[in-house]
Order: sequence, then structure tokens, then C-alpha cells
Amino acid sequence: ALELAGLGLNNETRIAASRFPLAREPAVWADCYGLLLVSSSVRAQRPIPRESEEARYGAALEILERARHVGDANRAYYVRRANLLDHLGRTQEANEARTEAEQHPLTTADDYFLLGEERYRRGQWKEATNAFDHALARDPSHFWAQFFLSVCHLKMQQWEAARMGLGACLAQKPDFAWAYVFRSFAHEKLHATAEAEADFQSALGLTPDDDVRYVVSVTRGILQFNRNDLTKAAENFRRAVSLKPGQYNAYLNLAQIELAAGRFDEAARQTDLAIQRGAPRQAVAGYHLERGRRLLIESRFHESLDASSAARELSPGDPLPDELRGRALLALARYEPAERSFEQYLSKGGPGKSDIFRARGLARMKLGKFSAAVDDYTRALELAPDAGIYQHRGWAHFFADAWKLALRDFSAAIALDPSNADAFVGRGLAQVMLGRYREAVMDAETAIRRDPRTPEMMHNVACILAQAAHRAEVDTHQPDRQPLAASYRSRAVLAVHATLARVDPQDRAAFLAEKIVPDTVLDPIRNEADFKTLQGRYRNR
Repeated sequence: ALELAGLGLNNETRIAASRFPLAREPAVWADCYGLLLVSSSVRAQRPIPRESEEARYGAALEILERARHVGDANRAYYVRRANLLDHLGRTQEANEARTEAEQHPLTTADDYFLLGEERYRRGQWKEATNAFDHALARDPSHFWAQFFLSVCHLKMQQWEAARMGLGACLAQKPDFAWAYVFRSFAHEKLHATAEAEADFQSALGLTPDDDVRYVVSVTRGILQFNRNDLTKAAENFRRAVSLKPGQYNAYLNLAQIELAAGRFDEAARQTDLAIQRGAPRQAVAGYHLERGRRLLIESRFHESLDASSAARELSPGDPLPDELRGRALLALARYEPAERSFEQYLSKGGPGKSDIFRARGLARMKLGKFSAAVDDYTRALELAPDAGIYQHRGWAHFFADAWKLALRDFSAAIALDPSNADAFVGRGLAQVMLGRYREAVMDAETAIRRDPRTPEMMHNVACILAQAAHRAEVDTHQPDRQPLAASYRSRAVLAVHATLARVDPQDRAAFLAEKIVPDTVLDPIRNEADFKTLQGRYRNR
């Protein structure tokens, strides 16, 4: 378009005014001015392979300066100039440009559009949206303001607004293929699959160039991938590779297909091809992040940790690699670095999700930081009340000797999930520590009926019954306290047997010696004949 006007990116010459009708000349130069500003921003964002930053931003500044030959400098010009000069280290000139920008008020639709486009390039979607809205208020037919506004709506996940805006674009220019491509995104997010496919067909029916075909193939593949149709998605990504083998995007998407299929070596090969074609660090970091998540699901924790490190190195300011790292470290029982990783995730602005606080709370429980764990579980409950989190906070209170608070949380967990055996075990322990031994035994019996799956939980049942025996024995208000205590002791020993039954046979002697025998809570049953026999049996092994 600039060459047709006699003003390409590589020359500064205006053509004679006689080429255009006199009435059209101001609009032509205004369009050329805007194109040069946009081209400058694009050049700054797209480095040539092996090009230095100084060369890239210098080339963008040269394009920007050519705009002065076709129009008067406005605020958008000076804002771009200040940004480029900052990148070139020319701070004083950048500050002077910012001062100039403030002295140029925004008046026309093009002024606001160009300001919005600059904000758009910097990823400031809300600020860009505001500028595009102002442009359309001054000129409702401004096509590019409407188009960029619609793309901002996509970026902010405002799907219905995006769909309506792109529809308005197509009402103005029904042969603009990119509007169909972008609207397909909105249709897909609104679960209008047929409409999304119709937009793809409309875009391809306009006999577009390879750029549009490439984006259609990649976009179609992404939507099919999101629907878990990996075969069709791979076909579209390979079609995109055949159209533009020098573009990195399709290779990275093929890597995602391979990760989903568990073919990690092939995923790495596709990623290497993308890197050779200039894939940006942020995109490659995203690959390592997804690789780490897949490895975590497959319990390949050390490899997942390595993937999180690769993602952190490529994108040090991104909190998501720290989340992945924390989860891998938690699975590896490396609790101190896991706690630090979750803290780094939050310090980098990662969303305070319930699951994050739950995970950090678990790390802190393992480190004996019970009060800190209570804080984490409380924040998790504020975001998403859940029986499991109430139970975890109950244990944190219990180990901090806050038995009344533990009792409250275990009761809340039971109210939300009455089938949870572990919550009854926890409440039983809290009850017996508060002297409510009859209620504690009822909780222990309920837990047994719900079949605690782990030996640790069944061991806790034995502890409840042993402590109940002691408290019954010293309860002077209980007329039959001796027979009742003997009954509790007998049931506690049976619970010890049930505990060992849940341990692998080769590990039972070690579990008895390391977990059961040293536990002073079981002192009330140590003199029971059956308990002594049990010790002797495993001691001989």
C-alpha cells in the first residue's frame, strides 16, 4: 500500500499530488502516516534472525521517522518514539518525546486508533480497548478500530463482544478473510462449533493467500486439539507446515500433539525444529511447562522438575513454572524447596488459587509448621470450601494441640462428606483428647465401618481406642469403668492387627518397630497379652 503511494518503507519521497483526486489526497496521506506508525511497531516486535536489539529498534525508529514526511507528528508518534528510544538507551531523548506526547491532545478517530494500536502491541488490552472505543465514538465506520477492538475482546475472553464486533467488521468488508478467522475463535468459545467451521470455510472460499491458509490450518488444529481430536488436529498442523515450513507455530503445536500422546522424544524433536525457526522464548517456555505437567501426571517427578527448570530459565518472570516446580518437589517429598517454590509463584503475581494454598499447606504440615499450614488452609477454604481442606486444617489444628478447633473442622468435613473415614478418625482423636471418650469411640467405630485404607489411619483408630480405655478407667462417674476399659483395650489391639494387615508383609516388622511400638499414645495397651505376643512374633523376624 505504501509503495502504491510512492512511499515504501525504504524511501522518503512523496509522489506528486496529481496521482490522486484532490479530495482523496488528505485521506491517502493520513492512511500512509498510520501505516508507517504501525509498521514501525511491527518491525520492533519482529527481529530478523541473529539481529541485535540495537539494530532492530534502530530500524523501527527509521520507519517511524519517515512518517514525518507525510503528516504532522501526533501523540501516537511521540509515544512510539519514546518507547523505541528507551530500548536504544537514549533516555534523555525518550523523556523529551514523552513530554512532546503530553503536549499533543487526542482529537481525531485516527489519533485514538493509533494510540490504541500502540497499547495493543504492548499487550495493554484494557487501555487499547478504551482508545479504540474513543476512535469509534468519533467515527463509527472506522474499520480498523472496530477490528482491533474485537481482537482485544478476544484477548480478554469477552467472546460475545468479540463475535458481535467481528460481525460488524464483516458487514463493512465481507471479503476480509481475517475477520472470519478471528470470529471462529469466538464461535468456538461460545460452543458454536458449526458456526466456527462455517467461518473457516468462508475464509478459505475467498481464495486467500498462504498467510491466511496457514493461520486457518493452525487455528482449526488448535480448536480440534481442544476437542481432543488429535488426529484431525495433527493433519491441520502438518498442512500448515507444508504451507510455511519456515514458520515455527505449527511445529510447536505438533509438539503439543506428541505430548498429549505421551511421545516425549518426538515432542522434543518438533520443538527443536520450532526453535531453529525462531520460536520466541516465551513460546518454548510454554512447551516445557506443558511437558512438565504431562510428566507430573505420569509420576516422572524428576523429569517434571527438569522441565520446570527449563521453563523458568526461559521465562523467569512467569509464576507458572514455579507452581509446577512446587508440585514436583512436593511429590518428591522435598518439602522446604516446595514451600519456597509456591512462595515464589505467589510473589510473581500467580493467582491465589485454592489448590496453591492447599499444596503449600501440605508442605508446611510436613515441615511441622502447623500454624502456617492453618493459615494456608484457611485461605484455601475462603476461595473454595471443600471437605478435604476442612479435614487438612483439622489435622493442622490437632498437631498444634488446638483440639477444639480440630473438632470443629473435622465435623465440618463430615457434614460435607459423611463417607470420609479419615475425617471420623480425626474427630475421634480430637474427642478423646478433650476427654469425650464415648463420642471418640463412636467415631472410631464409624471410621472402621467406612474402612480406612491406609495403615496410618487404622493406627490412629487404635490410638483412639487405647486412650479411650485409659480415660474410661479413671472415670469415677462410670460404674462399670473396668469392664468398659478392658473392652476398649481389646478393640485397640484388634485395630493394631488391622493396621499391620494394611502394610505389605515384608514391611510389617519395620512398621511395628518404627511406628507402633514407640507411640506413647498406645501405652494403655502395652501390657495386653495379645499386644506382647504380636511384638514377639515380629521381633523374631
